[in-house]
Amino acid sequence: MFEPVACAPDLPSESKDLLSDFLSRFSDTEVMDSMPALVFVDVLAGEKPAMIFQPNENQFPNHRFAPHQGLADLCDQLGLHVSFRAGTNFVFVAASRGRLDLVPTNGRRKRSRGWAKRLGVILGYPPSAVQTFMNQDQPWTEPAMDRTS
Repeated sequence: MFEPVACAPDLPSESKDLLSDFLSRFSDTEVMDSMPALVFVDVLAGEKPAMIFQPNENQFPNHRFAPHQGLADLCDQLGLHVSFRAGTNFVFVAASRGRLDLVPTNGRRKRSRGWAKRLGVILGYPPSAVQTFMNQDQPWTEPAMDRTS
């Protein structure tokens, strides 16, 4: 189980500026959901081990045709790690590369109970929450690609 750390890493001022610029894009428009930004900061601060992120061109205007690369560049600057899932539009972001070693590599869209358990471990959920997720009657599928943002 994930144990949060109490403090955020010391960031150089250049990294703080990059983070500030990135976070400001979530407050500049009411259309964008701010939850990914909050969870991103939690991962950076060590309060959450990993997250799933769907980058888009509004968040990374310098990478309009490759927002995933914009996210990878930002994470590299901040000392975070990314894992891309082939055939999807989302990315795993983690403070530790070891956490990303748990990301399943199969290409199936429907997931097994084992995949659900692994996802819960990656994202740092407590065992009771993972068990509840696994016991759902309906199968979990990956998010559909959002072409509207």
